[in-house]
Amino acid sequence: MARHGVGYLPSASSGFNADDSRKYRYRWIEISFQKKEMKVLQMAYRLPFPPKDGGALGLLRILEGYLETGNEVHLLCIRTPKHWISDEEIQSYLSHYSGVTCTVVDVNTRPTVWGAIKSLFSSSSYHALRLNDLGLMKSMTQVLTNSQFDVIHLDGPFWLPYLEQIR
Repeated sequence: MARHGVGYLPSASSGFNADDSRKYRYRWIEISFQKKEMKVLQMAYRLPFPPKDGGALGLLRILEGYLETGNEVHLLCIRTPKHWISDEEIQSYLSHYSGVTCTVVDVNTRPTVWGAIKSLFSSSSYHALRLNDLGLMKSMTQVLTNSQFDVIHLDGPFWLPYLEQIR
């Protein structure tokens, strides 16, 4: 069993089923597990498709975990030149999942000499500066104003420069 705080939380191997609503009593705490469908915005620094490396697999497993527990997920992800796939391929992957909507924003993150020189005189890292994109800001603002989300999941520290806009 996984150790969490004061008591032990049940795991799948101990017979815990996420579809159940159960109460567990451990020492002086009571833990209630209630299945609640939520609207989740998963903001990913890349596409989870195709699932061929650790980053994509991790993003996809998180997405699948949200869906398996009955949540509705909106995926806002960045399509970079390094991880570029066509819109048709994205739709093909998404057709395997119900309850997912997706917004893909193209961002050119290719390193440049000028960008590296500019970052020397900036308080931000060059890696973070390459993700600073007006199109991404507009798409993110549109998604956030058009829907209310119960959970906003930021995948990675790359979203920290946008934290004020997300709030």
